[in-house]
Amino acid sequence: MARDYIYKHSQRTRFRVFDRVPTQATLSVSLPMAIDSPTTPRKYHTASDSSIQTTTGSSRALTSTYAYEVKHVYENELKQRTETVPFHTFLLFLLSLVMETEDTAVERLSQVLKSLLSDAVAMCNADRTDAIKDKSIESALSLPDVGKREEKKTNRLQKLLLEFRKEADERNRCKPFCSLVNTILEMKQQKPDPSEACLRPPCDGNDRLVFQRNDPVPIRTQCAGGDNHLFFSPTIRVPDVIGLTLRDALLTTEEDIRLKASKTVDLLKVWKDHAFNAALENPEEATTFGKLQVGLELKRTDNPMELIPLEFSDELQEVPARKVIDSMDVSPEPSPEGRGDVTNSKKRKSDSSVNAACKRTKKSAEAEGDPPGARSHTFSNAVRDFERDSDVKLPARKHPPNVQVAIYAAERLSSSIAINHSLQFVIIDSTIWLWWFDRGGAIQSGGMNFIRNLPYLVVLLDILRRFDQHAWGVNRVFKKKETDGLFDVELLGPQPELAKVTVTLDARKIPLYLHLFSRGTAVVPATSKDPCPISPNTKLSKYDMVAKIYHVDEQQENEIKILTAVYEVASRTTEGAKHVRGHVPVLFAAGDWEDEYGERVERILNISRAQGKRLSRRLRVLLFQRLEPIHKLSGKKFMKAFRDCFCCHGVLWMNNIHHRDISENNLMFTRVKGGVVGVLNDFDLSIIHRDDRPLASERTGTIPFMSYDLLYAFKTDRRIPHIYEYDVESFVYVAMWISARYQDGEVINHDAYREWTKTTIAPHLLAGTKRNSLSKPVLPTKSHGQHFDIIMLLAAQVVQCLNNAQSREIYSNVALWRAGTVNDLPPYLVQESPKAYYDRLSLIVNGIHSDYVEYFEMVDKIVEKYKDMGGLSLWCSQPDA
Repeated sequence: MARDYIYKHSQRTRFRVFDRVPTQATLSVSLPMAIDSPTTPRKYHTASDSSIQTTTGSSRALTSTYAYEVKHVYENELKQRTETVPFHTFLLFLLSLVMETEDTAVERLSQVLKSLLSDAVAMCNADRTDAIKDKSIESALSLPDVGKREEKKTNRLQKLLLEFRKEADERNRCKPFCSLVNTILEMKQQKPDPSEACLRPPCDGNDRLVFQRNDPVPIRTQCAGGDNHLFFSPTIRVPDVIGLTLRDALLTTEEDIRLKASKTVDLLKVWKDHAFNAALENPEEATTFGKLQVGLELKRTDNPMELIPLEFSDELQEVPARKVIDSMDVSPEPSPEGRGDVTNSKKRKSDSSVNAACKRTKKSAEAEGDPPGARSHTFSNAVRDFERDSDVKLPARKHPPNVQVAIYAAERLSSSIAINHSLQFVIIDSTIWLWWFDRGGAIQSGGMNFIRNLPYLVVLLDILRRFDQHAWGVNRVFKKKETDGLFDVELLGPQPELAKVTVTLDARKIPLYLHLFSRGTAVVPATSKDPCPISPNTKLSKYDMVAKIYHVDEQQENEIKILTAVYEVASRTTEGAKHVRGHVPVLFAAGDWEDEYGERVERILNISRAQGKRLSRRLRVLLFQRLEPIHKLSGKKFMKAFRDCFCCHGVLWMNNIHHRDISENNLMFTRVKGGVVGVLNDFDLSIIHRDDRPLASERTGTIPFMSYDLLYAFKTDRRIPHIYEYDVESFVYVAMWISARYQDGEVINHDAYREWTKTTIAPHLLAGTKRNSLSKPVLPTKSHGQHFDIIMLLAAQVVQCLNNAQSREIYSNVALWRAGTVNDLPPYLVQESPKAYYDRLSLIVNGIHSDYVEYFEMVDKIVEKYKDMGGLSLWCSQPDA
């Protein structure tokens, strides 16, 4: 039912084993699995004001508009990352979130659940006073074989089930469903809790839970790309039913209703007025996913619904968990009988002119020639390009309900840096499946038919009405301040007993980035009045800072550990250390937190953290000094920053610290005494290599700048070692990209190397395109013309390296075919050592023009004065992270 198309203007796809983390200056978040957020052209709105210094990233601001279908992305992610558990077990897990005692053992939870079910059964069977007179009502009930006529009576809840059951159109089911669940919430409010339950009291006042109809009002979210430019059009989602606090629910009503409610002291009366009036009708105003606590997607089948029991019990007959992808045959009109396929009625032919969109291009997302699995890990496999065309209607959407709630969860998870998880429900006819989404994956419950098993719906709602903001997904680490969008977080410097600092994160002006099972990375402005952990005599308020917030895979090497190793190299007295000192990001403080619910997921739901489908993630916050992207520079300043990054990278590689993700946004700069200093940024995909082990073979990097061999390996799905030459090749691609597109820090040639960003080109074909560009480059802009010869000399060395590698492979294959063994290579084909290659290329990079020399030497002398590392060496004394 959702409008699941996002209008985007370009897309840079990152491909890696680990989820990609964006640079600190971009204030961006990676999209699912392997995508760097797309952008809009410069002429469109920006999501941040001038007070927040960020990269414009307009290298990706292409002049044409595309819309990408997100369905297949979420399908693939759900298939890979979804675990299923019984409905009863899922209830135990939810129950653990509202227990006031620390005893959340399964045995204790089972006792409490049994007690709640006993009360629920009694409530569902109470007050049966209405005699059955209508034959149509009698036919909808599951009557006993024997019994007297006068004993066959119904109560209020059974009447509401009858109202829900008789609606054949799924949109018309929203009203009776909301009436049913709000009635249950009202009835539970009047009943005391079991004395032995030890449950958190239900939320009351403005925090009281209420369910209301949302369809057909769309929830629009203005998302942005990695450069902080907003997409041309917002995302549009239309959940059928939503759960909100009373406070937020009233914001969706007419102004006079809100005004009347604000003057009413009795908030329970306000809740009842809303729950049984405005909540049952179309809302006047849309809510936001930041306020949405739970979303529900209703579907229908052509099968008749379950009969309503005359008397309910605590017996549960579960329905198996649904497959991620289900049949979605479109049926324009509900039919009384049929195959039972889930249908998707055409009730939203056009909710908004914003979506008057697009015609499908002829190219498929899986370009011809792609082998199975070669593109299985990238976002680009799962998307299709659409050209914007206002005269063509969007094609019919046939999203399976599981995919739709995954999209709602992605919107919820992306709505704030503090949101940790999202709860969503799928209802098909009268069967409900519960979904839990977080950064590591999804958990789906078995199905529960709430007509047959109404007491279980009562217990579910009884649990949900007790949820506080943390149970609804707000991470406890982030302490909300009075101003919306401001959060405090406590971090530690390199000396935990002395360096605890409180940092205020400002997420008000950063745009939203859509993501699901990813790190959910955000980089936000940060301030603090505490002493600087690496320079106690200085206040942190002196520095311009950002906080990098992400949820890292626990199996990945710790970025703090990587940076510690980097600082150790920089603190040495060797000649090469000067190329690292001052050319790496400054880390002030950091914090790591385990998944708050990870232990319960494993213990209660019996989902293994090590062997399950879900990733085990931990929240990490790093406090850095702000940097700027290298593409803002021109002339000698650009070349100075490029040289600094190149030399820093080479020295670190020789010291077994392999960066492995050279891209436009990872080459940064800062200013020292007015001089430009290049900074190699973003070590989240880096590794510390051990000489006694083979090189790591994870395929990491940013696709437009990824090396030929790594891209071509997609064709065979081979895992090849990531060697130094691949990062050098990426450096050249970055330099060519910036030189051809940027004039004085602004993009003037949007078409230059545009094919590198095409998601419809198979990776091995893109590899050939990029290799040809090394010999036939796009001419540089005026601000990059003077040093372009140096870039071309580097490109020539890369071409020679590629040719030699190809010759070695041919020679080895021929020798193996002729003699059955590979003889020693000829001297001219022997692969050069990384150090020899670095030393030779360093001469080229430093072979600068005479008018550049003076500036380079001046800034180098300034940087040399900072040999004490400014306190960064304190990180080297930390225990292993």
